[in-house]
Amino acid sequence: MSNVNFGEKIDLRGVTYSPEIRDGKFRYYRVKMDNMIFTLFPDRLVVNNSWHKFYKGNNYSDYTLEDIEKTIYKISNLIGFDILDADVKKVTYGIVIETDAKTNYSSWLNYKSTEPAPMIKVAKVYGRKFYLTDFNIKGYDKTYEVRANQGLKLEKKLYRVEVEVKNMKHLNKRANPLHIYKVRDLIDYEKVQMLMDDLITKHDTINKDNVYDFDKMSNKDSEALSKLRFGQYKDYLRKKKNKTFKRYKRRVSDINSNIENSIHTQTKRLIIEKISNLINS
Repeated sequence: MSNVNFGEKIDLRGVTYSPEIRDGKFRYYRVKMDNMIFTLFPDRLVVNNSWHKFYKGNNYSDYTLEDIEKTIYKISNLIGFDILDADVKKVTYGIVIETDAKTNYSSWLNYKSTEPAPMIKVAKVYGRKFYLTDFNIKGYDKTYEVRANQGLKLEKKLYRVEVEVKNMKHLNKRANPLHIYKVRDLIDYEKVQMLMDDLITKHDTINKDNVYDFDKMSNKDSEALSKLRFGQYKDYLRKKKNKTFKRYKRRVSDINSNIENSIHTQTKRLIIEKISNLINS
């Protein structure tokens, strides 16, 4: 790029890159194509954004291991060189399943003492997100997000779980490293399986509240549950009416022990099944 006038647009392989000038100084060239952002510096090219959206036009449809390979080929063809040996500086991996999103994310309590923040769009909470040092975890209503962003109404109730790794040392420098360094690592079956296992583990580690079906609950069960979930009254019972407190506690314990097929168990099963289908397709 030594002969380039940094104030002008440049054309590479039929793609026009526009210069970004700030405070009178050239910063980089940039172009956005099919949701992917290509940023061209004098010494490197940085590719950002969702590969899923770039290849399929959305990130709510299925995205297989074979699709990832085709995405790499598409990007390589656009920029004119093979990106298999390009460095991976950040990675986001997630899964979309068909289930009620709000029932899931609204039950999130904490992740290793960190509480989730609400995800808000158009003045509506549509998910929750843990902001952590090296990575973030998101769970949100994909159906709502697509409608809010694109005006597209999906018929299915879709829940997306996603991990955004901000520091690759989190994956590569831990007790059981994943060794995600190059783009070619993202089409290595075993490494992709490890990424998906990491997603499952992180979602599993989230401390979640139980989800109760009050329509199927007896009056005595709902009474015990409601009274012990109101902190001030729970303290009052424990101190002033200990026998009643213990009776309620036993009943709530029985309720919780019977939630074997809770929404959380079902969600985990759906995540595992979808991952297996996608990486083996």
